[in-house]
Amino acid sequence: MKFSVKGHSKGENKRDIDVAERNLLLRQIEQSPSSGYDDVNTIVINKAAEKGDSLESKILKTINSAFHNIDINDTEKIMDRDAIKNFQKMLYSISFKNFFSENNHVEWNHAYSASLLMKKMIEENDLPVSGHLPLTVLLHDIGKIILKKYRPQKYKMTMSSAEEKHIPLFMEEASLLKITHDEVGGFMMKQLNMPEDIIIPIYYHHRSDIPHKYILETALLKFVDWIDYATREIPSQPPDKQILYAAGIEEIDKGYWLSSHREIVCDIQSQYFFETNTTKLKKAIRRDEKSGVSPETHKDDKFTQMAKLLFEDVEEES
Repeated sequence: MKFSVKGHSKGENKRDIDVAERNLLLRQIEQSPSSGYDDVNTIVINKAAEKGDSLESKILKTINSAFHNIDINDTEKIMDRDAIKNFQKMLYSISFKNFFSENNHVEWNHAYSASLLMKKMIEENDLPVSGHLPLTVLLHDIGKIILKKYRPQKYKMTMSSAEEKHIPLFMEEASLLKITHDEVGGFMMKQLNMPEDIIIPIYYHHRSDIPHKYILETALLKFVDWIDYATREIPSQPPDKQILYAAGIEEIDKGYWLSSHREIVCDIQSQYFFETNTTKLKKAIRRDEKSGVSPETHKDDKFTQMAKLLFEDVEEES
């Protein structure tokens, strides 16, 4: 009897490789350390208690405010306490130092300002949403940081490619990585046993299909995500009309919230500008001290240097 063995086409081989790569990544996330995070717990508490107004400190204060000083008899808050422990596990698995590194500052800047916008929208409209929603916004792009950790070179290439094409990053992730940061973030939240009102909006915040639960939370996350990127003139995709209708917010005033959010972003960016250049000045002073130059001797020079540092970026932009 004659027979033949059909080989795989190049396209099929490529798909097999993509599936294998995707599954490997998910297994790596699944096997992230889940214990030994006591030191991270101490760091989180200490950092959140800092008097400084750094972005890192503000983020941790936001996280801490949701989970500490709570009534242990309140069963809803007990879930929150478990959630912060799981968040600390994630800090441990990714490495606290890398989590808030300069390389991730863009992500945290975006997440923090979007969370402030979400708080403002909830307060001004008395929205009937999950109490975890501002925290969900803060964590919604955690998948980007995870992808940077586990696929550093490939993700760097993906980010550069999206920037060159001037398209939203999640689109290029889907094209090159065959997995997107929203899916990775949702998977991580599920692995850490976070509540569904956090998992679902994160997982769906770039998907076109509508979730069966927490539709309003997902629609609002999509909206603030888009508003923040639009304010920063970063390629983004506005939420689909279908989910806005499904959530009952199809008449939301985009112009008002764009204008309102510009003030939030300007405040954060001006503060970051000051913090960054203050750090530069401190490093310059330390270099002088190590080289034996007295800071008092060159006090005027230091003020001159500070002025140059503070206006350096402004001159480059103008």
